[in-house]
Amino acid sequence: MIPVQLSKREKNLLLALGGLILLSILYFIISGMGGYAAEQKRQAERMEQLQIKVQALDASIKTSGPVRGNQASSKSLIERIELLSNVSNLKDKLQLNRVPLDKARGVEGIEIKMDGLSLDEMVHFIFSIEHAKPQIIIEQVELTQSFKGKGRLRLSMRVLAQL
Repeated sequence: MIPVQLSKREKNLLLALGGLILLSILYFIISGMGGYAAEQKRQAERMEQLQIKVQALDASIKTSGPVRGNQASSKSLIERIELLSNVSNLKDKLQLNRVPLDKARGVEGIEIKMDGLSLDEMVHFIFSIEHAKPQIIIEQVELTQSFKGKGRLRLSMRVLAQL
């Protein structure tokens, strides 16, 4: 093999080309680290949200607990519905009004109104009410399309519970 003699200009060009390649490699390494850091931040936020949900569910389980015999819940119906809406992350969409009922029947009633719900949110909320302990009875449900957006629902319902 014959040794090649490079001129000073060619050596400078090769040196500049090597520098550009090195800078390109460093740029891709640093930008990859930035993407990795952003992904780690998103994952940490998701874990924090999950932790909040788990804590709310844990509080819900501890407060509702199993009911034995004629033991009544220490929480009012409004407090129980607010807790269920917290667990479902729907607290900001919740409006509650007491329904006047005959106290002699030993029943407490609430009118619930929610606007801007997705179908999944509505189903999850109704499911949580139906499976609440002590039992909450859904007496009346009205579901209409919301004006807050396409695919959003307005829910009005009346629920009853024993005092």
